[in-house]
Amino acid sequence: MRKQQAQASRATNQAAAQVRQSDRNAARQNNAGMGTGAQSPARWQSRLMTHLERRKRYPSGARGRREQGTVQIRFTIDERGNVLSASLARSSGFPELDAEVLSLVRRASPVPAPPPGVNRTIIAPVEFSIK
Repeated sequence: MRKQQAQASRATNQAAAQVRQSDRNAARQNNAGMGTGAQSPARWQSRLMTHLERRKRYPSGARGRREQGTVQIRFTIDERGNVLSASLARSSGFPELDAEVLSLVRRASPVPAPPPGVNRTIIAPVEFSIK
């Protein structure tokens, strides 16, 4: 009788552990998409620009020559934010600044994932100014 109770108790504990594990997995899956799905396109765009700005590097040669300008970069991302392609939409007029922005976009990948329905080809300004 004790052996049966021990086996029943063990089976109950295992079943309870499986239910707790299942609840944790379900919660993780349900919350996983909430960060991007509930996000407005404007908020995502702000996060994207902040992400790029934090990774921007002013090339020392360009800084030394006091080169300033804005580069318009065009890049395409997938649904996870991985950069698929990048090109210049408009040059700053300074090759070193232009090259840095192309490197920046690749270095910043993945960027924040876009919310559903947002155009995944982005044209963004990247400004270099000596203060």
